[in-house]
Amino acid sequence: FAYSRAFEQTARGVGIQHVGASRFSQMQFPLPPLAEQKRIADEVARRLVHLQEAERSLRSALQHIDMQNREVRAAAVSGRLLNRGDSAGGGAGDRVDEVPNPSSDNVSQSPTGTLPSGWRWVEVADLGAIRSGKQRAPEYDHGAHPTPYLRSANITSQGLDLSDVQQMNFNPTERELYRLEPGDILVVEASGTASQVGRAAVWRGEIPMCCYQNHIIRLRPRDVLSEYALLVFRHFAESGAFGRAAHGVGIQHLGISRLAKTLFPLPDSGEQVRIAEEVRRLMEASATQEVAARTSLVRIGDLTRELISAAVEGTLVPQVSTDEPAGSMLERLGPPPVRSKLKRAALLQNEVKMSKRQAAKGPAPPKPLSEALRATGGPLRVPELFALAGYDRNSTEDVERFYLALRLELGKTIRKSKGDGEEVLVEVMSNAT
Repeated sequence: FAYSRAFEQTARGVGIQHVGASRFSQMQFPLPPLAEQKRIADEVARRLVHLQEAERSLRSALQHIDMQNREVRAAAVSGRLLNRGDSAGGGAGDRVDEVPNPSSDNVSQSPTGTLPSGWRWVEVADLGAIRSGKQRAPEYDHGAHPTPYLRSANITSQGLDLSDVQQMNFNPTERELYRLEPGDILVVEASGTASQVGRAAVWRGEIPMCCYQNHIIRLRPRDVLSEYALLVFRHFAESGAFGRAAHGVGIQHLGISRLAKTLFPLPDSGEQVRIAEEVRRLMEASATQEVAARTSLVRIGDLTRELISAAVEGTLVPQVSTDEPAGSMLERLGPPPVRSKLKRAALLQNEVKMSKRQAAKGPAPPKPLSEALRATGGPLRVPELFALAGYDRNSTEDVERFYLALRLELGKTIRKSKGDGEEVLVEVMSNAT
């Protein structure tokens, strides 16, 4: 009913939709034979286990794809991604042992990592021009030069999200200072969590005239390939290096000065190109795997709905001719007990009395059970008799007293009509006085 929107079509209301007990009770219910219900439920349970196992496997695969991508970037920026046997000045054994913490306030401190031959440690400030953006302020909401600008929210761990680009006034001088050009590297310098500091993206000229605000730092590369610089910055963000370098209470700030002093592993331009191309190839393969996994996850949901639909349409399991038909079963069991208006009114009246009694903290005045039954004129379920006889359902003592009275009166003034347990119906015996 939920998957097929039957509940949604039955519900009524403005703002809050209500199915309601009355409309719910009138919904048409597909009832198979009892034996077939058991086979259906067992088969659904069996298949759901397989679907849940498949879902767990797919989600695990997605996690491994993400870990694989991180490992690719880590290998790329440490010289371990390519076979450098044919590279000038390097051999297959020239590997970095470890990448140091890339940011240090003491820039004279020597890195502890060993780079491949031909590589060197430089500061980010040596790679090109660094500038933070324009500070956001209410007075810039209006002006003669409304200009699209990027916020931190436009830079995600996967790249740029330009679905919501806002505008702010940038005068002609500011446009020259803060205008983005293809190849610019954008780094988020602040975030509420250290793990989100340093998210980076490459601007590729997606919007003809676009600027950026002060929570973004722009690196305009001079001596480094943009794609390679993006790999390094993403690795620093994923490894927590930017987070460790950030300072602040509540909002973590990397800051333009700390980014400028960050130590950066720099190979020659030719190797930068080869690394970027290899990473692109591997990331495209990962993207294909991710699309397949996510498509399969969507299919898991579809299969679940199809399974439930087949179950209630009678096409999931074979029918057995010897099963007692649902119609015969209902006729044999008879109609369910129906509360009369008198019973409902008496129950409500007794609930009111019980509330008043509880508020006054007076003693309980329970009636003989046979007397409560006579007042309703028909059989009652045990919980209903409990309430009508005047017992307090919140009192442990009253519960014990009720069941003691029930044992004493059963077979003398009242008897079981039908049912078991709490659903048993009791009625006054014809010879009771």
